[in-house]
Amino acid sequence: MSIVFPPLSMAARPLVCPACDSAFTLYTPKSTSYSLEKRDSDLCPHYKGLNPMFYQVWVCPSCSFASYKPHWEELPTGEKAKILLLSKQSLGMRFDFSRFERTIFAAILSYQLAYRCYQERKVSTSYLMGNTQMKLAWLCRTAKDLKREQLHLELAKGHLCDCFDREVGRNSAIDEPQLAFQLGEIFLRTNEPARAIEWYTRAMKCEGVINEINRMCKDQIFEARESLEKARQKETEEA
Repeated sequence: MSIVFPPLSMAARPLVCPACDSAFTLYTPKSTSYSLEKRDSDLCPHYKGLNPMFYQVWVCPSCSFASYKPHWEELPTGEKAKILLLSKQSLGMRFDFSRFERTIFAAILSYQLAYRCYQERKVSTSYLMGNTQMKLAWLCRTAKDLKREQLHLELAKGHLCDCFDREVGRNSAIDEPQLAFQLGEIFLRTNEPARAIEWYTRAMKCEGVINEINRMCKDQIFEARESLEKARQKETEEA
């Protein structure tokens, strides 16, 4: 039987699953295997080479426990039981995560699994859940699945609005101006330009807002106003 080695572009990391205790090897792309090409207006990244976003969620091939690297840690007994129950319910959401490279389908699935797992974990926050849904929206955009992109943007909207109300100021990892800008982008992309303008304006008024965010807000306010004007013209024509 021949031994199959991972591509030179991939790094191997031995892991033990915190949920089912099985040992496996995780493969992630080396930093030399990709480069940032551009970003969309909502900061969605596009890469040349491998897409590192496909691999940001670590997934156990045995039980489908999924988590970001900072939360791949020992689970309390109660959480472990809930995660293992989720594993049984996720049998229809399986992909062979022992493979070296992930498809777009596997990447989307990994974030869906992480979202389900974080719903049962104390480390979960609205910021974390919102960003997970935002990345799912970005991946659906990459897959040209616009209907599902809209679904995940709506879910991200709910979590990140809650985050702005409850977690800003309590979590030093949250960049308030960037979060407000991102909410503006979500509202604009879900056809609520008036609400988008409110969030862009709010971002510009945040303490410590950097020039780049300020510039992007001004650009997007112009886009949102154009969307509003087109909507008004359409209403006038249909009246």
